[in-house]
Amino acid sequence: MDEKVKLLKNKMFSKLEGGTKLSKDEHLIFQEWADDNCLKRNIQSNAFRKIDDNTLIDLTADQIIETVKWRSEFKVKEINPVDLETAMRPAEAYLSPGKGKKGQAIIINTKSKEKQQYDSSYIRSAVYWMEKAIDEMKDSDQQQWIVLADIKNWGPMNRVPISIAMELIKVLQLHYRERLQRVYVLNSPLVFRVFWKLVSKLVEPDTREKIKFLPNTNPDSLWEQFKDDIDREQLQIQFGGDLEYTFNFDRDILGLRPSDIPNGEKRNKRANKWKIDSVHVYVHLIIGAVIIGNLLFVLVVSYYT
Repeated sequence: MDEKVKLLKNKMFSKLEGGTKLSKDEHLIFQEWADDNCLKRNIQSNAFRKIDDNTLIDLTADQIIETVKWRSEFKVKEINPVDLETAMRPAEAYLSPGKGKKGQAIIINTKSKEKQQYDSSYIRSAVYWMEKAIDEMKDSDQQQWIVLADIKNWGPMNRVPISIAMELIKVLQLHYRERLQRVYVLNSPLVFRVFWKLVSKLVEPDTREKIKFLPNTNPDSLWEQFKDDIDREQLQIQFGGDLEYTFNFDRDILGLRPSDIPNGEKRNKRANKWKIDSVHVYVHLIIGAVIIGNLLFVLVVSYYT
């Protein structure tokens, strides 16, 4: 592998000194991002291809340069989660505080019951969490993450559009090569399995093999499905573990305390409370009126008998 890394470096420098041009920003990204581990991952991602080493090195060099250009154009390091509130507040994706047995970051993917607006901000939020996962592992030898995807609320009315799903798969396959260790898919309804059959043909074989569909099982025994990769104390309760954690946009992204909830939300909470209190008052008034009416009826009957 070290020899291939050396050959890859020479090939990239040859391309950059030749016809391939990088902007100043792209040069900085190339220097910071394309380290030896990155080169090894990209070489490994092409291992399944039945091609000779020279072709593999040339292909990998082109892929790395393409990703450098994408990272610059996408402005990966400039993504501000505060600007992605619509996509992130429903907590359909977030980074768990738990870790895999080998220090892998754990990305949680769920499905909200409400219909969401899926657009470019959804892709940017996914990229934000993948970059966050990488940052979480930068001080260790681990370079891969685990994804836990609970899609029990996935349905025709609130599904991710195929165009967005394919764009996300493309980003993962082209620009985060060999970052994915495993995807565990829980509670997959029939409609999702049909959807997966449509898009899985466009997923590279090595990526497809990393996706594991779990049988619907009792929550008490759910941890057994993850025990090879995640210790129980590092797994959130909803997945059968012992870790108590629920993603909260205000706390985890905005850094707010409960007392710091924006005025708009406070007003909404007060309005909802008023609605509830009003209902209670009306119910008690009706009950009181019925009781008083019955008492008056009894008194009138008693008076005339």
